[in-house]
Amino acid sequence: MKSNRIIWGIVSLVVLITIAVTTGTLDGLGQEKSGLLPKATPPTDGPDFSKYGITDYDAVVSVAASESERRMRKSQRYDSQGWVQRNSHPETGKIGRYTEREPPPTIPTEESDLIVTGRIAGVTAHLSNDKRGVYSEFTVKVDQVPKNIVPIDIERGSLITVDRAGGVVRYPNGQTVLYLDSEDGLPEVGREYLMFLTSDKKSENYAIRTLYELQETRTVPLDHGRRMDDIKRMGKSDFVKSVREKLSRPVVDDAPRRNHEDQE
Repeated sequence: MKSNRIIWGIVSLVVLITIAVTTGTLDGLGQEKSGLLPKATPPTDGPDFSKYGITDYDAVVSVAASESERRMRKSQRYDSQGWVQRNSHPETGKIGRYTEREPPPTIPTEESDLIVTGRIAGVTAHLSNDKRGVYSEFTVKVDQVPKNIVPIDIERGSLITVDRAGGVVRYPNGQTVLYLDSEDGLPEVGREYLMFLTSDKKSENYAIRTLYELQETRTVPLDHGRRMDDIKRMGKSDFVKSVREKLSRPVVDDAPRRNHEDQE
């Protein structure tokens, strides 16, 4: 009798274990089929799109004739770049670009039509007319104007619009791709910069030739390809002062002297 009870106890234990294992397996299969299993967390080391302007690849152009014409003039200098892809690879998050060109001088006072300090108040992105280029428009609240040879009065507190190649393109499938030049950085909203700008007389916007982020104890160049250790060590006040000092120096035209040397 005692041995029978032991046998029945063992049988009962085996049955319970079998039921538990079967139930767990079925639950797992049910979750897998219904999609309730934990999903993989997307990687967090990709580009941070929040600080860039975003434009839709299939963005609708304004139907207003005057606004459409203005946008076309602004966009035309970014045509024929062959940069933006019509159909981006699904795993692509960023597309860079390297342009083989001579970098501008570190402080291009002579080459600039307008030099201002100011804070970025807003940013938007736009495609070029042929959709092969992308550029970002930045609204700048001006603080100082060390140089202005454009036919518009720009004072402290004025709002101007500047642009530069680069930005985020959102495709119809929801994919977002950051287009960023390897040498020319893009400013960020809320930060203060000293900007060297040019005007091509066609667009209402000013093009960024080069720019520096102004901080109290250092200056941060956004463009690469040049050694700027001395500038990086300058605080905001010292760097702006150095630019003003360069502007105050007379431009020496040594062309006659070179011609004389050539004749000799």
